[in-house]
Amino acid sequence: MKYNRNIMAVLSLLLLMIYQGFGQKKSGIFNPNSLQISWKVTQNAFEGKRQYWSVFTIKNLSKQALPKSGWSLYFNYIRDIDPSTISSDINIEHLNGDIFRLSPKANFAGLEAGKSLEVSFLSSEIFVNIADAPFGLYWVNDSQLDKGITIENYKVEPPNEDKVGYLTPSQLYEKNT
Repeated sequence: MKYNRNIMAVLSLLLLMIYQGFGQKKSGIFNPNSLQISWKVTQNAFEGKRQYWSVFTIKNLSKQALPKSGWSLYFNYIRDIDPSTISSDINIEHLNGDIFRLSPKANFAGLEAGKSLEVSFLSSEIFVNIADAPFGLYWVNDSQLDKGITIENYKVEPPNEDKVGYLTPSQLYEKNT
């Protein structure tokens, strides 16, 4: 009899856990740690002027789609961005100093799991070195404005051409040793 009571208690506990698991609603908040973001210069000294094209590539490694609204990606950038040149259904706006916000436009359809999005834009000046790249990326959900989440999976890709003396940290080390 004691054995049957223990089995019943265990079964009741399992049923309760299953019921609670199915009854819980998911938060619906996208996890930005599942994004892989890179930035690279695509054309330096564009049209022979002190300006360059670059691109953010945002890859969604999540099993969940990147929402079509309700989020922003903030970053620091020392160059001006020509807003009329921004590709895709994304806004990039200058907020203050060197702080910019990348956010979806009203017609942004979201980004399915496993897919990538490229956001290209024209910047002022020429790309000289790593200090000219965007840095300090962090994610903010509109429902949690007081909580910024650092984007850990961010990479600046070195330029294909070395017209202006770009050196990676390892190249600079080799040069100075």
